[in-house]
Amino acid sequence: MGNELCIKRMQTSHGTGDRKRLSFVIEINGTEQTLWFEVEDKWSRFLSADRCDAAVVSILYYAIRFDHSIKLECPISETLYYHLQYQLIPQLHSADKELHKIVIQAEKLVPKYKFSKNAVGMGMSLGVDSFATLYEYEHTELKELRHRRVTHFTYHQVGAHHGLSRGKQGPNTPQKLFEEDLEKVKCFCKQYNYPLIVITSNLDEVIQASFPFLNFWLSYSFRNAGAALLLQKLFSKYYVSSGFNLNEFRCGAVWDCGRYDPVTLPLLSTENLCFYRTNQDWNRIKKIQLLSEFPPSYDHLTVCMTHSKNCGTCEKCRPTLLAMDVLGVLERYTNSFDIETYRREHRELWFKQLWEEFKRATFIREVLEYALETDHPDLPMPELTRIENGPATGTANGVIMRKYPHLRARILRENVTGKVKILGRFDNWYYVETEQKENGYCWAEYIRR
Repeated sequence: MGNELCIKRMQTSHGTGDRKRLSFVIEINGTEQTLWFEVEDKWSRFLSADRCDAAVVSILYYAIRFDHSIKLECPISETLYYHLQYQLIPQLHSADKELHKIVIQAEKLVPKYKFSKNAVGMGMSLGVDSFATLYEYEHTELKELRHRRVTHFTYHQVGAHHGLSRGKQGPNTPQKLFEEDLEKVKCFCKQYNYPLIVITSNLDEVIQASFPFLNFWLSYSFRNAGAALLLQKLFSKYYVSSGFNLNEFRCGAVWDCGRYDPVTLPLLSTENLCFYRTNQDWNRIKKIQLLSEFPPSYDHLTVCMTHSKNCGTCEKCRPTLLAMDVLGVLERYTNSFDIETYRREHRELWFKQLWEEFKRATFIREVLEYALETDHPDLPMPELTRIENGPATGTANGVIMRKYPHLRARILRENVTGKVKILGRFDNWYYVETEQKENGYCWAEYIRR
């Protein structure tokens, strides 16, 4: 018999301080654990305490990844059961056999609530994606759709505050990061008069105790959706701030789960609550460009992986600063980032490194491409590979010459013909000098040596 995960029972109780707790007793391979979620007592009347949807979705990725069938001795929403068993699980398995085609055994299916508040929720982390969602529904034509405007923010403790950057642990504990980040979110919500629902949980501890370690980015969509499903009596719509567009779609055990949100999110919806991905077709640099015209982001934007205040060097701070730089909006974020340190200690080197990293990192590629399209005056030339035995010669026959070795770079000449000196190479481009003493980059394939 294979591995099994059983959700045996659920109950509500008093939690920490004035908070209400919804607990699920889960047996994983014969060992019982209690998974709990807490909200402030004033929100407790909206808890979905008659169904285990939140628990199922929160741990679903791990059950699929490590081949655990799921047995439910608690009710589950009928629509969610159908979505998972007959749509999502088979589709994930078809994409990657390491995502197993598990079976969910459900003893009781429950229908839609007769009454709910029809509120609209979204997670607010003060990051680029969540600010872009707020901008989208408050400052674009979508604001005219009154029934789709955001009414409540949520903030979740489900593993995002791990403090890891480039595989290294930062100086703060997950609990300290959560508490300090939460204070910033509370200040923002108070300033702009948004209700905030804080959902705390031991979900990350339960997962770490029960399954082999996996990076948070493999499962965050499931965890956050699970937290939102606690409040199906409140929310009819919930927006998930997407970090990826459909042109970046990938699905499988090695991919960031946000890449397949367009498939996952609709199938985590229930009769009561529908999930929607947001941010239209905006890439990250487009979002920052839009936010630069959105004053609420200026003093509050927080993208850091390791600190509650932007450190300025981690894997999210660094490209965000570069993006603001090429967009020309750094000065608007002096209360969010240490702009002077960036300019003094990092800017020159990081601009050079754009050429080394643009093929490996999507956001870095966006920064470089924007700098090329706008002919940014401070973009340096890449380091060239020298041609053996000094400058070589070649013949060009109607070749385009560009300022930089990239198809988005400005064209210097449309039709280069005749002899050229090849002064160096970068990737698939030659840096050449024409007989007229003009220098630029030509596609190496079209230079005959």
